Amino acid sequence: MRAIAVLAVVLFHFGVPGVTGGFVGVDVFFVISGFLITSIIWRERQAGHFSFVDFWARRARRILPALIVMMSASLAVGWFLMAPKDYSELGRSIHNQVIFISNLFFMRQDGYFDTASDMKPMLHTWSLSVEEQFYIAFPLLLALLSSRLKQWRGALFVLLLVSFAASVWAVSREPDKAFFLLPMRAWELLAGSMLAVMPVRARRASPMLAQAVSVLSLGLIMAAVFGYDDSTAFPGAAALLPVLGVVGLIWANGQQPTWVGRLLGSRVLVGIGLISYSWYLWHWPVLVFGKYASIFGLSPWELVALFVVSLVLGYASWRFVEGPFRERRLLAGRRSILVAGFLGLASLGLVGKSLAGPMACLRACPIKRCSTPRRRNGDRN
Repeated sequence: MRAIAVLAVVLFHFGVPGVTGGFVGVDVFFVISGFLITSIIWRERQAGHFSFVDFWARRARRILPALIVMMSASLAVGWFLMAPKDYSELGRSIHNQVIFISNLFFMRQDGYFDTASDMKPMLHTWSLSVEEQFYIAFPLLLALLSSRLKQWRGALFVLLLVSFAASVWAVSREPDKAFFLLPMRAWELLAGSMLAVMPVRARRASPMLAQAVSVLSLGLIMAAVFGYDDSTAFPGAAALLPVLGVVGLIWANGQQPTWVGRLLGSRVLVGIGLISYSWYLWHWPVLVFGKYASIFGLSPWELVALFVVSLVLGYASWRFVEGPFRERRLLAGRRSILVAGFLGLASLGLVGKSLAGPMACLRACPIKRCSTPRRRNGDRN
């Protein structure tokens, strides 16, 4: 499912015909993340050895190394490529991302689907901010509810409904808030969380039911990927298709082996799923910098080349950055990863803040004018 999510997003961003709703790949990621992380938290709580520090150290080990490398590389490339005003904006976005509020930063600017957003190398980090905001609060909330309330699962479900209602209300009135803010997105993560804490039934569903739910669920996701576009009122009720699709796939394949499960378990899709986080991190800045450097717009072959470059960088990031940290070959202790992550983010934050200051233009490049160049990518820019 990670492969479906990242392929949908990347193909959508690279303008592959037909994949007009690929942005729902982020929603697929949200549900998967909610399910996996809550499963870990709940399993450890039931075993009596859950630790908030260990949890956040694991999140730091999973998220920060590849993110820090990507943001550092983007600052280096932007130094040589971007006009000072745009470089200053890159610094501001990185400054906001290191404290995981880039979703708030981008919400106050252009909309996600506006053409001006096509030239923001850190735009895709909004989803990481939403996730990390959720995981700062959720373990505490889960611990509080499960220890104080007998019907704590019902309380979680009420929170899910409130968040969904807020999303439906906001999507037509405050669409940018509906898209970028955690309160309107939390229900997607909570959908995965609710599935993770459901009581285990002694009797499993029949193979026929599992097969039917699995096929239908995949169909819901594909209907959104190929049926939605940037005119769809999203998230709101439209997000039900990918969210219910992921929930159905996880549930069905947890009941019985299915044909869809075997398809998603193929070596190619599993391999893409393994590098999905790193590929997601790299694909967007590669595309943005490619657009920025082009004079007459990107040709189809140039887009293919950039696609391949992003895939190679994603693999390299997974192989040489994600792997060593996740396998604890580097900074194995929880204190060391937390301290190193904090120092890395703090350093990038200071750099970003300095670039966003009044002297940013001179710092960025003294021979450039402090203005954004006329967009050079045709109608989209």
